[in-house]
Amino acid sequence: VRLREMMNVHISDTWRNIRAILASILRATLGPLVRLALRIFKTEILPSNLEGRIGHQIVEPLYLELLRQSGVRNWKRILVLWDPRQVANELAFQSLPDSFIRVKSPLLRWILNQVMMFVYTPEYPSPTQGVGVEGQAADFFKYTSLVDRNFEFMQIPDERALEIRLRSALGIPKDRWICTFHVREPGPFGDEAIHSYRNSDPKTYISAISEITARGGFVVRIGMSQAESLAPQEGLLQLGPGARGKGEADLILSRASLFFLGGGSSGAHAMASCNGVPVVGVNVAPLGAVKIWGPRDLAIPKLFRKTSSGELSPFP
Repeated sequence: VRLREMMNVHISDTWRNIRAILASILRATLGPLVRLALRIFKTEILPSNLEGRIGHQIVEPLYLELLRQSGVRNWKRILVLWDPRQVANELAFQSLPDSFIRVKSPLLRWILNQVMMFVYTPEYPSPTQGVGVEGQAADFFKYTSLVDRNFEFMQIPDERALEIRLRSALGIPKDRWICTFHVREPGPFGDEAIHSYRNSDPKTYISAISEITARGGFVVRIGMSQAESLAPQEGLLQLGPGARGKGEADLILSRASLFFLGGGSSGAHAMASCNGVPVVGVNVAPLGAVKIWGPRDLAIPKLFRKTSSGELSPFP
């Protein structure tokens, strides 16, 4: 038994070393060829990453489009290798600009995703790295000031008509302006051990909701299916999975809002931000994920207590 265990360990180590050698060879040979082809054809590839999370699904292609429109990159087309069954919002996926080409073949998506693993290097990083790198500010925030009400990112046919139909179907009065509201709560991704500090308690926003409705607004709460429901109150609509459908209500109403109210640090606000809708982010953490994209946005950081004394940590 001991000999068999030693042989299994040896085989495992040998196979791991062989894979590492093959990966190095492919990075040294295949990588430069693919990068050259992408430059020649003025093309970029958006690989499968975290498209199941709404923030990444919106921000990653938006970042590439901002680079393209600002002239930083000369891409004519961007190949999207996302599985449409895995995206967080189907309407947002289908409404990407014409410069984005959605690869439909599952086999081709798989092959290209595998190939791109050997293309990216520290000198040629994945394009998604620009929206968040551990320990440093994201390059993405250099360009967010370009996003306003006149910036066209998503192409949603008959968007205004769709908004009117949603208002009618959901019982939102025609004479009330909309504030879309989302609180980050424990999610289905299995990483709460490292991301729970970004969550917030929805009950702490009741007074804000009351203030918004008193000023003529109508609050539409969007969120995940397991989100904690608030007590019913006038001017508050909480959308469950059935009412949200394939994401039409989340996206359209966020884009039609006077402003977006976000609790905790969630990427859901990107549905509003990408259309130039102002965002009020409360209990934002970490500060590297602030929701300030433009001069009309506001981010209020979450307070932290010192574990040693229980005192609140001051902000400079």
